[in-house]
Amino acid sequence: MRKIKSTVAILLAGGIADGFQPGTVPKYKALLPVCGQPITNYVIRALEQSNVEKIFVIVDDDVTIQEALTASSKCIFFRKDRLHDLFSLSMLFGLEKVAEYYGHPQINQKSIMIVPCDIPLVTKDNFNALIEKAANYHADVTIPIIAENLIKKRFPQRCFRSVYLADYKGRYTLQFIGFINGEHILIEPSRETGRTKISFKGVEYKSLVRLKETMDTLRDHRHHNYSLPRFSDKFALHWLMRKGYTIYVFRFIFNLIFNRLTMAKIIEYLNGACQFNIAYIVSEEVEIFADIDRPEDFPIVLGIPWDSGGSGRKNNAINLI
Repeated sequence: MRKIKSTVAILLAGGIADGFQPGTVPKYKALLPVCGQPITNYVIRALEQSNVEKIFVIVDDDVTIQEALTASSKCIFFRKDRLHDLFSLSMLFGLEKVAEYYGHPQINQKSIMIVPCDIPLVTKDNFNALIEKAANYHADVTIPIIAENLIKKRFPQRCFRSVYLADYKGRYTLQFIGFINGEHILIEPSRETGRTKISFKGVEYKSLVRLKETMDTLRDHRHHNYSLPRFSDKFALHWLMRKGYTIYVFRFIFNLIFNRLTMAKIIEYLNGACQFNIAYIVSEEVEIFADIDRPEDFPIVLGIPWDSGGSGRKNNAINLI
């Protein structure tokens, strides 16, 4: 019987609140006020009550952010610099800190869950459900997907990128929570004082760059309708074309256009392009998709108007903290 790994969370609480008019909110996304509380506090509370062992909170290099958040006994804070502003680089910085904290061989016994800070409706049950499902796979990376109809039923005005999957006979989209197998992480010597350098087993640097570009592209455009040119520009298809797999690419496009694409095929393309052993789980945790990026997300997600004064307004129809 395979031993189930304990799960630790990397909470990405860095970044500027650039979806809001300057001066109407705190500078940092982590401190965006939702019903009188920083948005990150809701996620910390859910993680604290969940089955995660530790919460590694990655914030911008500003001590006021940590002071404003309600930390739990599980929380360990790390401040990143501006060189790690992108989503992918913030995640890599968090992985380095997890590796630094545990070292070998303890890091090999962990499943590392990557969590955004802007999902105030998330609950401990949401996290526990994903943790339980991810434990069934021994992949390098495990990603959740969720049916479009579940999101539309809960948030009918939500706009997001999705694709039709023939094996599930419906449209699905990615959730921006993922699991990384600690066995895949290698700790390497670093010439930089105070820094732990990591790499990934069997993955070339160029493949890692492609994966970083893919993650940042999908993250930046997750609430846009599906756009094949933008998607393929930095996704696996671009790499496959340069490698000469033209027929392979055309098959992908053909399957996409005629609704014959399957999740199994997408995973095959990802594994080939990024050299990671990737698995997926089907999620029903709609609350994890309810991120807050812009003022218009407040009525769509929370059912309350955005208060430009910065406090947010309480509403009996929602249950936060």
